[in-house]
Amino acid sequence: MEEAQEILLNSLQSSGVPIPPGVSSIRDLTPTSLFSICSQSLRIIDDTSSFPTSPPDSMADQFKICTELAESIGNLGYIGDMSFHKSLLLYTNSLVAHMRLDGAYSRS
Repeated sequence: MEEAQEILLNSLQSSGVPIPPGVSSIRDLTPTSLFSICSQSLRIIDDTSSFPTSPPDSMADQFKICTELAESIGNLGYIGDMSFHKSLLLYTNSLVAHMRLDGAYSRS
C-alpha cells in the first residue's frame, strides 16, 4: 500500500499538483492539504472547475464547498460515499483519503 501511495503522490506532483513538504504518505495529509490536492486535481481534470486551493474559514462555507467538491468528484463517475460526515475536512483517514485521491486522479 505504501508503494501505491508513493506512486499516487508522485503522479499527482508530476501532473502539476503541489504536494506539501513532508508528505510522503496519505497518512501525512492534513484535512486542509487533502482539500487542496482534491481541488487542484479537479482543476486539471476539468478546466472549468474553480474551487479554491484552501478551505474557507467559516464552517458553513466549508460545508458548502466540500459538498460542491464531492458533487464534482461524483460527476466524474466516483460512486463511493462522499457525504459530509465523511468530509474532506473533518474526518479524513488514510484509506478514505487514498480512495478519494486515487478515484479523482484515475479519471484524468
